[in-house]
Amino acid sequence: MGHELYEDGTFTGAYFGRQSGWHTLGLTDEESAEPVEAYAKLGVGRERAETLYLSDGRPTNWSVIMRDGKDGKPIVVSEPVAGTWFWLPHAEAAEIASRATGGHKVETIGVIGAKRGDIMFCTFPMREVKVVGEEHKQYVFFLSSLRRGTASVLGVTDVRMVCWNTIELGISRAQSIFKAGHRPNVVADTLAWFQEVWGTAQDRGDEIVACAEHLATIRVNEKMLAEAMVTILPFRPEPRATGSSKRDKDNATWVAAANARTAQAHSLVVDLFNGKGAGLGTAATADNAWGAYNAVAEYVDHYVPARGGEVARAEFALVGDGVQIKSRAAKVLGKL
Repeated sequence: MGHELYEDGTFTGAYFGRQSGWHTLGLTDEESAEPVEAYAKLGVGRERAETLYLSDGRPTNWSVIMRDGKDGKPIVVSEPVAGTWFWLPHAEAAEIASRATGGHKVETIGVIGAKRGDIMFCTFPMREVKVVGEEHKQYVFFLSSLRRGTASVLGVTDVRMVCWNTIELGISRAQSIFKAGHRPNVVADTLAWFQEVWGTAQDRGDEIVACAEHLATIRVNEKMLAEAMVTILPFRPEPRATGSSKRDKDNATWVAAANARTAQAHSLVVDLFNGKGAGLGTAATADNAWGAYNAVAEYVDHYVPARGGEVARAEFALVGDGVQIKSRAAKVLGKL
């Protein structure tokens, strides 16, 4: 079926707080429950690793992830994986979500992958923000995967995830994403990052709302944003003379290239502000500092080159230099 919810006999794959998904499948509670309790209600058997053997009976360094279905028959959940491959059972992922959020109630939780049920997803509701008459609701989402590529995915989105299609949409619209691979420290990394994102979202919620409402009252045009970008993302100064002609030439070339990239970034932010950015150009963001700030944030979260792949990008956007750029943008734009 299109929504890809895992089905095991009469099992319908998901649990929803307050309202069901568009597909009307799954369990629904009026008040919802915390992750471990909600996941337990799904009735999914616990996963286990089973060693693969050669035809002569000798064990290999490979295994597959299995679980027992409701009929007692074993279900192969993963492709064969090497012994160096580290993974999280879905139940343990739910425990991480409970620990990281302090037992906060889920909005949705479910298991995806119609045949294997190899991905668990859950979302947590955050505060609703109203800016210029438009309501914005955000969710912290967490995916735990038994597929080869990625073990854990965490981020903030404005999409309520209830099926595979909404998971893809939610990830595409996420402001920042953290991904952990199947490595030895996947549990510690996932828990630490979850706690960091959750704590920041909770602690700074009121501050963010007040800032958004203030920025929405300040009129900004393309020229004003371009001028503000010189302070938000400044150019590098001319390099000092070193006494070595070759070194001075190399330094000058490097600074010129860096400033060319900065000029391109300024131009990109203005283009995003003019309607090319996700959700920009609406009544809530058009021609005001709130829209300008969102253009800067989209550039930082999605366009800044990051060495080390998606994890490095997420670190830059959420706890690294990207935070400083966005904070500077809020201060500069707030004084226009």
